[in-house]
Amino acid sequence: MRSLERLVRLRFMNYLKRIKCRIVGHNYRVVQRFSGSVRRVKCDCCDADWGMNDNTRSLIDWDNELEEMHGRTVGIKEPKFTHANKSTEPMQAPKTP
Repeated sequence: MRSLERLVRLRFMNYLKRIKCRIVGHNYRVVQRFSGSVRRVKCDCCDADWGMNDNTRSLIDWDNELEEMHGRTVGIKEPKFTHANKSTEPMQAPKTP
Protein backbone atom coordinates (compact mmCIF):
# COMPACT_ATOMS: atom_id res chain seq x y z
CA MET A 1 0.00 0.00 0.00
CA ARG A 2 2.82 2.41 0.81
CA SER A 3 4.26 2.07 -2.68
CA LEU A 4 0.84 2.91 -4.18
CA GLU A 5 0.57 6.01 -1.97
CA ARG A 6 4.06 7.05 -2.98
CA LEU A 7 3.26 6.59 -6.66
CA VAL A 8 0.07 8.66 -6.35
CA ARG A 9 1.99 11.38 -4.49
CA LEU A 10 4.74 11.48 -7.15
CA ARG A 11 2.24 11.70 -9.99
CA PHE A 12 0.36 14.47 -8.20
CA MET A 13 3.61 16.41 -7.63
CA ASN A 14 4.56 16.03 -11.30
CA TYR A 15 1.11 17.28 -12.26
CA LEU A 16 1.58 20.35 -10.03
CA LYS A 17 4.99 21.02 -11.55
CA ARG A 18 3.54 20.93 -15.08
CA ILE A 19 0.79 23.35 -14.04
CA LYS A 20 3.40 25.67 -12.47
CA CYS A 21 5.39 25.67 -15.70
CA ARG A 22 2.31 26.51 -17.76
CA ILE A 23 1.35 29.39 -15.48
CA VAL A 24 4.73 30.87 -14.49
CA GLY A 25 6.95 29.57 -17.29
CA HIS A 26 9.63 26.95 -17.77
CA ASN A 27 13.08 26.92 -16.22
CA TYR A 28 15.16 26.21 -19.36
CA ARG A 29 18.59 24.58 -19.20
CA VAL A 30 20.83 23.66 -22.14
CA VAL A 31 21.46 19.90 -22.14
CA GLN A 32 23.38 19.44 -25.42
CA ARG A 33 24.87 21.72 -28.06
CA PHE A 34 25.00 20.37 -31.59
CA SER A 35 26.27 23.51 -33.34
CA GLY A 36 26.38 27.22 -32.71
CA SER A 37 22.66 27.61 -33.33
CA VAL A 38 21.15 24.17 -32.57
CA ARG A 39 20.77 22.77 -29.08
CA ARG A 40 18.63 20.59 -26.85
CA VAL A 41 17.02 22.31 -23.85
CA LYS A 42 15.20 20.88 -20.86
CA CYS A 43 12.99 22.30 -18.12
CA ASP A 44 14.39 21.57 -14.66
CA CYS A 45 10.92 21.65 -13.16
CA CYS A 46 8.74 19.48 -15.41
CA ASP A 47 11.52 17.54 -17.24
CA ALA A 48 10.16 18.38 -20.70
CA ASP A 49 12.66 18.40 -23.63
CA TRP A 50 12.79 20.65 -26.69
CA GLY A 51 14.98 21.23 -29.69
CA MET A 52 15.95 24.88 -30.23
CA ASN A 53 17.21 26.44 -33.46
CA ASP A 54 18.31 30.08 -33.42
CA ASN A 55 18.47 30.46 -37.20
CA THR A 56 14.78 29.68 -37.65
CA ARG A 57 13.80 30.99 -34.19
CA SER A 58 12.02 27.74 -33.40
CA LEU A 59 11.45 25.64 -30.29
CA ILE A 60 9.88 22.23 -30.90
CA ASP A 61 9.23 19.15 -28.77
CA TRP A 62 12.15 16.72 -28.59
CA ASP A 63 10.82 13.55 -30.20
CA ASN A 64 12.19 10.39 -31.80
CA GLU A 65 12.82 12.14 -35.10
CA LEU A 66 15.08 14.76 -33.49
CA GLU A 67 16.77 12.06 -31.43
CA GLU A 68 17.59 10.11 -34.61
CA MET A 69 18.74 13.23 -36.44
CA HIS A 70 21.00 14.60 -33.70
CA GLY A 71 21.56 11.59 -31.48
CA ARG A 72 23.98 9.87 -33.83
CA THR A 73 26.17 12.98 -34.10
CA VAL A 74 26.88 12.97 -30.37
CA GLY A 75 30.15 11.32 -29.44
CA ILE A 76 31.14 10.58 -33.04
CA LYS A 77 34.34 12.21 -34.22
CA GLU A 78 34.43 13.77 -37.64
CA PRO A 79 36.65 11.87 -40.09
CA LYS A 80 39.96 13.56 -40.76
CA PHE A 81 40.58 15.03 -44.19
CA THR A 82 42.52 12.65 -46.40
CA HIS A 83 44.42 13.68 -49.49
CA ALA A 84 43.51 12.25 -52.86
CA ASN A 85 47.19 11.50 -53.48
CA LYS A 86 48.01 8.76 -50.98
CA SER A 87 51.56 8.17 -52.16
CA THR A 88 54.34 8.63 -49.65
CA GLU A 89 56.64 10.31 -52.15
CA PRO A 90 57.05 14.07 -51.84
CA MET A 91 55.40 16.09 -54.56
CA GLN A 92 57.68 17.30 -57.34
CA ALA A 93 57.46 20.67 -59.01
CA PRO A 94 56.38 20.40 -62.64
CA LYS A 95 59.27 20.42 -65.13
CA THR A 96 59.54 23.43 -67.35
CA PRO A 97 60.49 22.90 -71.03
